[in-house]
Amino acid sequence: MLTYAKMMENYISEHPQFTCQDIMDITNTTCPHGVVRELRRRFKITAERISRNGKNFNLYTCEGAL
Repeated sequence: MLTYAKMMENYISEHPQFTCQDIMDITNTTCPHGVVRELRRRFKITAERISRNGKNFNLYTCEGAL
């Protein structure tokens, strides 16, 4: 069985930028911040706060494995 972080590792290999909404869509979890926390242990991830259509969210960028 794949963990949520492992599911996201597969996604990150093709898409280095992702949002919490992407995590929820891919893993079907309602706690994307826990997945981001686990991914930060494995990868160098930066967060950028952006706004689109009046909504604020974090855009995470994976810069490579630690």
